[in-house]
Amino acid sequence: MDLLSGLALSIVFAVIPMAVFARVITRFDRYEKEPAFLLLAVFLWGFFVAAGLAAVLNTFVDRFLYGITGSQMFSIGATAILVGPLVEESLKGLAVLILYVFFRKYFNTVLDGIIYGGVIGFGFAAAENILYIFGGFEMAGLQGLLSVALARVILIPFLHATLTSFTGLGFALARTSRGKLKYAAPALGYVLAVSMHSLHNLLTVTQIPVLQEASFVIDWTGVIALLFLTYILMRNESGIMKKYLAYEIGCGTINQNQWETAVSPYRKNVTCLKCLDTEKRRKMNEFYKLLGDLAFIKYERDTMGYRGLEDEIARLRDKVKALGKEIS
Repeated sequence: MDLLSGLALSIVFAVIPMAVFARVITRFDRYEKEPAFLLLAVFLWGFFVAAGLAAVLNTFVDRFLYGITGSQMFSIGATAILVGPLVEESLKGLAVLILYVFFRKYFNTVLDGIIYGGVIGFGFAAAENILYIFGGFEMAGLQGLLSVALARVILIPFLHATLTSFTGLGFALARTSRGKLKYAAPALGYVLAVSMHSLHNLLTVTQIPVLQEASFVIDWTGVIALLFLTYILMRNESGIMKKYLAYEIGCGTINQNQWETAVSPYRKNVTCLKCLDTEKRRKMNEFYKLLGDLAFIKYERDTMGYRGLEDEIARLRDKVKALGKEIS
């Protein structure tokens, strides 16, 4: 197999699985879907901006340290354990910060922070995996390519997604909290991401099998803990939907059947899929999305102390009523 074929196969093994994982994680957001353009943008940020700049900065630091110490072992170890985690988590976290500052409308639940962070991380991993997998091909041909692909895509596919989710979680807690936590959470999330990244790299570069296995266990413990938290947050969002849409039955915005469908993702999906009229199905999807928006903006008003949302709530109610009549 020539170099061009090896590169093409490396790109396939690196990018497609991460794109699929990114798509899967967005499905956890069952009620208030984030805009597709924003999810694509943060994935591309992870792929091009964060991974690209990290490669340049890590290489520069590695060569600088080698130049002043003359020790390749020191430069590689310091870059992997200290510099790399700081650079990479900062560049990935910058995308979360941009969302927090400029796209607050679409960053209003704790689950949003995990999802955005995960998508950014998968974008970063897709780019990084190209380098690792192609490096395996250069060293040992197709067998080397497949071995590295197995390790990166099967054994540790969620590493960067998990790390950036910690940063996303910190900013999401700041977005949805009051008091000291509002200011401390972003820093805590970022420090946790950098610390976990540094620990992973430390255990990996030792080349000691038992420590490398410990790194694998720690990585998956973080993944499992994050998945458990995601499950809890999904249950909490279900409760928000039920509570804040129940009032809308009494004031005539929706009826009982629409409420029961809106709070059940399975029933909502089945209802929309059974509709054979394409235009009506589009309106039904828009209707239930608006109900999610309505429920969560009321939740923001009541629990986060945000004012000035009544006009937006009234606007959403009017749109829901109008669409409800069209699809009934």
